[in-house]
Amino acid sequence: MQQQLDQEQDVLTYLLSTLVGGALDAEGEQMLDEVFGITTANLNQLTPQGWAAIGDRAIQAKWFLDHISEIKEKFKLLIDAQICFREFQAWLMEAGYKGAEKIKKAQIDVAVARAKYGATVEVEDYRLTKRQEQFTEETVQDKLFWDNTVIAAIAKKVAEVDAATTKMQGNPEFAQQLADWKDQESNIYKQAAYGLKHGTHGLSHPALGGSASSPLQISQSSFSQPQFVSASGSGSATQRSAVQRSATTKAKDSINVAVNWSGDMAGKVNGVASQINRGFSRFTKFFRGES
Repeated sequence: MQQQLDQEQDVLTYLLSTLVGGALDAEGEQMLDEVFGITTANLNQLTPQGWAAIGDRAIQAKWFLDHISEIKEKFKLLIDAQICFREFQAWLMEAGYKGAEKIKKAQIDVAVARAKYGATVEVEDYRLTKRQEQFTEETVQDKLFWDNTVIAAIAKKVAEVDAATTKMQGNPEFAQQLADWKDQESNIYKQAAYGLKHGTHGLSHPALGGSASSPLQISQSSFSQPQFVSASGSGSATQRSAVQRSATTKAKDSINVAVNWSGDMAGKVNGVASQINRGFSRFTKFFRGES
């Protein structure tokens, strides 16, 4: 019953209920609905609320028509701005590609220059290394030559001294002087021992054959071992004379050895100096770039 009453109430609100509704042409009605959102088939059933909805749409349409010029201007601005933005993007990308191309070319030029420089440095480093190895080997050979020369010269002189010493050992005078020297060396240590133990009085100990009134006299030569000679005793003058002759003979022998050594070594040094000069000459030519 309530439902029937509601339907009767709706019928009473239809403002065009006197008209017969329905579509005049089904396709035309469909076109109006799809294109404009308008339908005429149910106009006779519109209520005041329905007509108010149509009025709202009409008011919106009138506002749109009243402001169409301004709306067009705003949308034109939006379109122009969007076009300008895309053109700006195109310009920027084109300029970027051109710049990137120049930068890439510069990078390639640098890479080529770096590769060329690296190859040059590698070749020159290798050349320098080989020249250094050559100079080092030559220096080693020069040092070996010098060492061998000095060793041979020393060996030669040692052999000469040994031969001279051996020859002198067969000399009775030398043998006697050597025996005297050994006795004096032993007596020196005895004197030192007795002096250390008993003081000055110890130097006159009977075992030394001396007295406190006759102190020990010492004579020393630059070319021989120290000679200690006692001032007392009947044979002291003869002994001192023999020691002096021995010292003089040894001094002359030492001078002769030094002279012979200097003469022999002069030639050796000149030869080695020549080798060193040749080495420095090669070193200088190398750093000048000469082969």
